[in-house]
Amino acid sequence: MPRWLIALTVAIGLALPVQAAGPKHQFESKPFTANFTVDGFPRCGFAENEAGFGLLYWKARIQIGSLMGGALVSSTFNWNLRGGGSPGATVCLPHGLPGRDPVMISLSDIMDRATEERLLSVYDVELQVVFHNPKDQDRYGILIDAGAIGKANQWSFNVPGSPDWDEMFFVHSIDNMKGVSPNYVDRKKAIEIFKEGEIVDVHLNDIKVSAWDAMHWWRKNNKLAETVAMVGAVNRIREGVRTAYGLYLEDYEYNVYDDRVFMHEVPRQLKWKYERLSDIPERFRSGRDSTYEQVQSDARGILSNARRFMNGLPVGGVDVSRLRRGRPPVFGDSGLTPVTIRGPLEFRIWDHGSEDGDKVDVVLIDEFQREVWSKRNLRLSARGHGDTVRVSPGVYQLSVKALNQGSSGENTGKIRLQSQIVDGQGTQQYDLRTGEEGTMLMTVLP
Repeated sequence: MPRWLIALTVAIGLALPVQAAGPKHQFESKPFTANFTVDGFPRCGFAENEAGFGLLYWKARIQIGSLMGGALVSSTFNWNLRGGGSPGATVCLPHGLPGRDPVMISLSDIMDRATEERLLSVYDVELQVVFHNPKDQDRYGILIDAGAIGKANQWSFNVPGSPDWDEMFFVHSIDNMKGVSPNYVDRKKAIEIFKEGEIVDVHLNDIKVSAWDAMHWWRKNNKLAETVAMVGAVNRIREGVRTAYGLYLEDYEYNVYDDRVFMHEVPRQLKWKYERLSDIPERFRSGRDSTYEQVQSDARGILSNARRFMNGLPVGGVDVSRLRRGRPPVFGDSGLTPVTIRGPLEFRIWDHGSEDGDKVDVVLIDEFQREVWSKRNLRLSARGHGDTVRVSPGVYQLSVKALNQGSSGENTGKIRLQSQIVDGQGTQQYDLRTGEEGTMLMTVLP
């Protein structure tokens, strides 16, 4: 049986064959969308799921195989708000003025879609993969953590896991298992489903969307409070100018901004009026300068209070940048497959085709996404490059990234593991185009 039993790409509007042991199966794809709640925004008096919601488009790559007689499960996840005319996120935001109630607002009304995607982050994604078992014509599910995700249009990073057989497959009864205890099948049944079944559907079981970055953006870019404060500052100086110098100037109306909740910038005309009033020419100053100086100070205080109000708005949610991150592993397409060894790690890499100037980056990272060893800009030769790396037991990824393509076509090479091979192929070949990366999942035993 191949190392990877199934490699499935679930994509919006795209149907791809599933690679399996035996006949190829056609997975009928459909647009995968999900309503989501945005974590970190205040409540507007609605139900919990109305605090922040929208339409999210996603795709996932599900990989299920075997290693040393056990199951190996992994997935990567990618999301965006662009597909199918998604309305994006409608969220409850603090009002741009003090003393006002929070308001519901569509982020797409105050920013472009690219900015909206950049300011929302996805985390704690759980997928339910649905299998059909031809032996009993029933459906069974697996719950899979989609790994460290984050921003839109970025594939998540995930380290494959190996669940126990008796906690792997459960009887599929509903599409969303959030808050429901799965009814797991026993080991014998799970192995049967694993060998005979095929993936027929994938559901988004749970997802969290953080508004951490969006709240920071709102505090920095909403100029409504500063605008209204500047109206107050202009009128305060105007009153002082009348008292100090007997000059009568027209009031600036507050109610112009009563129906606003957000402003990208302070109106230029208002800024100009404030600057002019803050620096009245000497020829018009005939009276009490101390009064004028006092109202100038009062005006600066009004503006300072507005900025302090905006900077003091609470920021909730999760700072996804602080969650564990990593690089997405690449399986299958490159030709590299999982292997189990006993340390230390000894290997040799060389140009498998004609020696034509292929260059690669070779990097070894551990399960915590820490770089353990690397060889950058390595020019491959027919003789090859060998190395020994002392590693602790655990799960590692040996990644090869093609920096170019030599004169003979694709960047091709072979990796030979000279360690003790417990399971898997000790010699493997990869074929990559420039910028592509292949990853060998490596389990190191004591």
